[in-house]
Amino acid sequence: MKICFLCPQGGPHPAHKPWIESLSNFTNIKVIHIPRRIPYRLLLGYNITLSKRYDLAIVDGFTPSPMGWFMKKIGSCKKLAFITTSPAYMRFPRLFNFFLKDTDFIIATSSLTSSTIQKLFNFDDRQIAICYPIPDVSNFLKVKPSLDSQKISFLGSLIYTKGTDLLPKIITKVRTKLKEAELYVIGSGRLSEVEGMKVFGFVPRDEELLLLSKCSVYVHPARFEAFGASVVEAMAAGLIPIVTEMTGSKDLVVQVDPSLIVPVNVDAISEKIIEVLSISINEKKVLSEKAKRIAAEWSVKVRREFPRKIIEHLR
Repeated sequence: MKICFLCPQGGPHPAHKPWIESLSNFTNIKVIHIPRRIPYRLLLGYNITLSKRYDLAIVDGFTPSPMGWFMKKIGSCKKLAFITTSPAYMRFPRLFNFFLKDTDFIIATSSLTSSTIQKLFNFDDRQIAICYPIPDVSNFLKVKPSLDSQKISFLGSLIYTKGTDLLPKIITKVRTKLKEAELYVIGSGRLSEVEGMKVFGFVPRDEELLLLSKCSVYVHPARFEAFGASVVEAMAAGLIPIVTEMTGSKDLVVQVDPSLIVPVNVDAISEKIIEVLSISINEKKVLSEKAKRIAAEWSVKVRREFPRKIIEHLR
C-alpha cells in the first residue's frame, strides 16, 4: 500500500508528524510539500501526473486541498482523505464543498470537528475517522506546577478563534474575587495588558516550561478550536485545564472532570477559574495528577490507533 501526505511548504502540523511516523511502520508513505507560488504548484501537478498511483492521498490543511482534488480527478490516488485542522473550511464552506465532493473520508481531529463537518457538508459518521493529534509532551511531563499559586496561563497564538480577546475581561472578573490572581499569556500576537495580566509573546521552550511551572490552572477560551494541542501540553505539565465547549481537546478534559468544560462566556469561564483556585491543595493535587497521567497516556494510545483507523477506511 502506498500513501502520500500532502502538506504546506512549511511541513506537516507538528502534532500530525507522529501520524506519519506511525503509518510508516505499516506502509510506504511519501510527504509532498505544496509550494506557496502558483507556477511551482503547476510544475508539481505535472510531475504528479507522471508519478505512480497512490492508494491514498491525505490532505493536511487548506493549501494542499486543490492538489489533493486534482490527484483524485486524474486518478493519481484511489482514495482521498482530508484532515480538518484549519478553520478555513468554516469560513469558505462553498469552496471546500467543491473539493470535498471527491473526498472519500474525513480525518476529524476531535468530536467537535466531526459534528461540525457533518452539519456543514452532510457527511455521515461512517465517512469520518476521529483521529486525535499527538503533541510531544515529553518536556511538559517534567514540569512541577505550583498548585498553591493563583496564577493562570494561556498558551497559543493570540487570535480571535482561540478567544484570546476575552482574556483581559476574564482576569479582571477573576480579580474581583481573588485579588492575587494573575494571568500569564504566552504566544505570538498582540493583546492589550490589564492589571493582573502579563503578555510574554513567543518565548523559547525552556522559558515556556518555567512560566507554566509557576501556575496551577490553564484556561483555553476558544470560540472554535479544532483540537488545541496546548491544552494537552498544559495538562502534561500538571495544570488543571478549563476549556470551552468549542475546544476539540475537551474530549480529553472530560476525562479529568466534565465540569471543567464551560460555555464560551466570560462569566462562566471566570466563575470556573475562581472555583478551581478556591479548592483545597489536596483537591487540586488530585486534578493535577489526573491531568498529567491522562496526557502521558494519550500519545501512546493515539499513536497506536491511527494506522488502524486509516486502514479501516481504505477497505
